[in-house]
Amino acid sequence: MKISIITPCFNAEETIEQTIISIIRSKTLNTELIVVDGGSTDNTLKILNRYKNDIDILVSEKDKGMYDAINKGINLSSGDVLGWLNADDLYFPWTLKTIEKIFNEFEEVKWLTGLPGFINSDGLYTGVRSSASAYIQMLIAKGWYQNGLLGHIQQESTF
Repeated sequence: MKISIITPCFNAEETIEQTIISIIRSKTLNTELIVVDGGSTDNTLKILNRYKNDIDILVSEKDKGMYDAINKGINLSSGDVLGWLNADDLYFPWTLKTIEKIFNEFEEVKWLTGLPGFINSDGLYTGVRSSASAYIQMLIAKGWYQNGLLGHIQQESTF
């Protein structure tokens, strides 16, 4: 089982390195990292090139925004499980190992999401959302988890 992680970015020099390091620390042998940059004009590409041996696919070209970049990454991915982590978000060191274990042990699992954790600007862990959520497929399809009506499905921890 292979996990594909897509990281869209644009002019993310202040945050991209921490994001990439968090993915690298969490990677398993079966993790594919795809970074889709929208043609950054700051030092983003210079930072990404430091990690070129850990990035499986790096695309840097003008795009139509974050969702276009994510779709490009999806089209390039070869994983059985897909996740996306924005250029200012982080994984814990155990994140992808846990995802791999759950999907390998429980064939009936089609997707999962974790509880969101919060880290302040000093890099200190400040808490976690206190209650687990269950998401009803019919309500997801109807868009009820948009705009906070029934809460949000956190993209950072959804696979």
